[in-house]
Amino acid sequence: MFLGKKRDSTDEWARSPGVEPRAYPRMGLRTIVTVRAFGRESNCRLADLSLGGLSFIAPWEMQTADPVTIEIPAPDGPFSRKRDPAFVEARVCRCVGRKKNAGWQVGVRFMRLSNDADALIGRWFETFGELP
Repeated sequence: MFLGKKRDSTDEWARSPGVEPRAYPRMGLRTIVTVRAFGRESNCRLADLSLGGLSFIAPWEMQTADPVTIEIPAPDGPFSRKRDPAFVEARVCRCVGRKKNAGWQVGVRFMRLSNDADALIGRWFETFGELP
């Protein structure tokens, strides 16, 4: 389920104080991903996506280096071929509490990206953005 595209968030993050330069361009997306970590599972709102990682809004706090598995849905659109989701292994890079108890913004870095997962992420860029 795609809820809409927002502007490329790469520049916004690059201007934030204390943030390292991005290795890959990020595309802001609003869709739902399923996050699994430490016996928990939650449908979380995706904030942005790149070829190297993504960020999402989680209902619980995570620690840096925590392992997570993320199920990324296939995009809907003219370039979508295969509709199966991709499962990716990732590690938490940052976790920041949001205002007014609105969850946690979690940034993760992909650890192992299968060919299918890499192709699916590429389809998100083909469908709703530009290929990096």
